[in-house]
Amino acid sequence: MFGLGTKKTSEEPPSAIPVSAMPAEFYGGANPTVTFKAVTKEVEIGDLTPGEKKAFDRATAPGRGQPFHPVNLFTNRRFIIIAGVVLFVFFTGGVSWYYIRQAEPPPPPATPAAPPAVPAPAVEEPPVIATTTVEATSTPPAAETPTTTPAVTGLIEFPSLVLGSSPDSDRDGLSSPEEELFKTDPAAPDTDGDGYRDGSEVFHLYNPIGKEPQKLIDSGLVKEFVNPVFNYRLYYPTTWAVGNVDQNYRDVLFSTLTGENIEVKVSDIESGLPLADWFNTFAPTENVNTVTNYASVFKEPGLRRPDGLVFYFPRPNQIVAVVYHPAMGETVVNYRSVVSLMAQSFRWPGNGVAIPAPAPAVVFDTTNTVTVTPVTAPVPATISTTSTQGTF
Repeated sequence: MFGLGTKKTSEEPPSAIPVSAMPAEFYGGANPTVTFKAVTKEVEIGDLTPGEKKAFDRATAPGRGQPFHPVNLFTNRRFIIIAGVVLFVFFTGGVSWYYIRQAEPPPPPATPAAPPAVPAPAVEEPPVIATTTVEATSTPPAAETPTTTPAVTGLIEFPSLVLGSSPDSDRDGLSSPEEELFKTDPAAPDTDGDGYRDGSEVFHLYNPIGKEPQKLIDSGLVKEFVNPVFNYRLYYPTTWAVGNVDQNYRDVLFSTLTGENIEVKVSDIESGLPLADWFNTFAPTENVNTVTNYASVFKEPGLRRPDGLVFYFPRPNQIVAVVYHPAMGETVVNYRSVVSLMAQSFRWPGNGVAIPAPAPAVVFDTTNTVTVTPVTAPVPATISTTSTQGTF
């Protein structure tokens, strides 16, 4: 009343609500085709479920879709097994090949070619007093000849004619290994200062390190070997080994630790047989016409090969060969003076000839010429041979 307290009602227009009509495809039981849109969704890694995380790792792993990628190969159990089998086969084959090669005999050593002709420095040989050949005034004593020992039928192996010589720094006639063997000074040609070269003293069986004249056999540097069957005697270095090859003392080896050795071998020869026939039987590779007459310090007659590596000492029905052998595969002679020492000291039983005085001193001047002081000495008895018959 009075127009107060009366609520005026206002009419508002109804809100417009969008209404879509049902698509006509749904009428009459039709089955419409529904198309979905691909929507890209960005999510954080931490928000992935375990299944989604595993699928993501497979999709982003290295080598995805590449079967021969190293990652896929080394994680493939089948590939690991096959590779292991192949490696085992290769390893087994390699080991088998190695041991088969080791079991095969080594090929024979090749014959060394002759070295080129290079002029070698002049090295003075120990002086040989005999200059002419004379007939022996007396035959060597015929000691008892063993009759129960069978003759050797094997051939003698001889050193090559093209072997070189080991260096001799002080030019005293001894190589570097021989300087050590005889305890001489490799930088001084006359270690004991007595006026005689070290090599000359050894060659004449005197001590190269003794101040006073002293026989080599009394120096302790060498020993005397006496063959218990054939009774010949000779000197050899104290530090060398002695071995009997055939149990009958026909073949004896005097050896160094480096493999070099000197062989002393006894061979039978028929009485009156020409020397050439003996060479054809026991030394077919040697030339009988090149050997020269020789006599040891004890005046034991014999023969010498030109290179001084082979010596022969005959007596009735027998010949003793002293032969140097280098180490296997080597073409250098380290102990040329030692083989000369053994030949120089050779004697048959009953030979008691005294060792003569040492050789004269040898002086080298700046022009590498050699001056030898003359000495008067008796001419040793030698063996007379002829090239046509080759008999003793």
